[in-house]
Amino acid sequence: MDDAAATLGKIYHVGGTEFAVPVIENEVQRAVELMTNDRAEHARYAGILILTELAAQASVPFWVHVNPVSEKVVIPIRDSRVRTASSSSLRLLFSSFVTLQETVRNKAAVLLNRCLTMVAQRDNRNIKPSSFVLILQEAQKGISSTSPDVIQGSLLMYRELLKTTGMFMTDYYGDTCEKILNHRTHKDLAVRKTVISILPICALYNPVRFTEHFLFRSMSWLLQQMNKPGERTQGKHARRSSGFNADHTVSI
Repeated sequence: MDDAAATLGKIYHVGGTEFAVPVIENEVQRAVELMTNDRAEHARYAGILILTELAAQASVPFWVHVNPVSEKVVIPIRDSRVRTASSSSLRLLFSSFVTLQETVRNKAAVLLNRCLTMVAQRDNRNIKPSSFVLILQEAQKGISSTSPDVIQGSLLMYRELLKTTGMFMTDYYGDTCEKILNHRTHKDLAVRKTVISILPICALYNPVRFTEHFLFRSMSWLLQQMNKPGERTQGKHARRSSGFNADHTVSI
């Protein structure tokens, strides 16, 4: 499925804008319908892959679809319907250590990254693009959910906002870090692992502020996680990434 989507993307790339423009609207519409399919997880996965390739390989004609796609990608990012693949063929397609749901969610986060990056590059005169505001609101709304899937989806939305939107997140940085850290002891392993993966990104976004307000709590918790076999590797990586010189600055 991944290879087929990649091939489609290459066709659009080689064909160029003149080839893509007449057909991309129908292609995007069809892929969005697949991505928001509420019956088949494999259909959602296919739709996400197609849209990700279109965003990467046909960015000019795809641009007009960025906002509606950004709005719809929230659905698979925080879907909480199922946690495991239902058919033997899908179990073979996806690793037994990662549920189909998590795979779809992570791929949807990649698509969101592409969309937000495109907005940041093309709409850089707008301090608060509507797609940035929408995703932030959805993340804020979902982070207080009782569903681990919805919480993980919100964490992924925060992650992509911090990675792609530049100064947009400055005013929300403290609140965002607090909400992320509040879930570091969540009972769900996927949520805890997502928190671990985001902490280095929080640190890089604003090194001085992270050091002053969040580093001690983060490092104390990461040291505890390193004693847990299921989270040791991620904990070590996050600890190394977060333990930087406070004077170090990084451009996001």
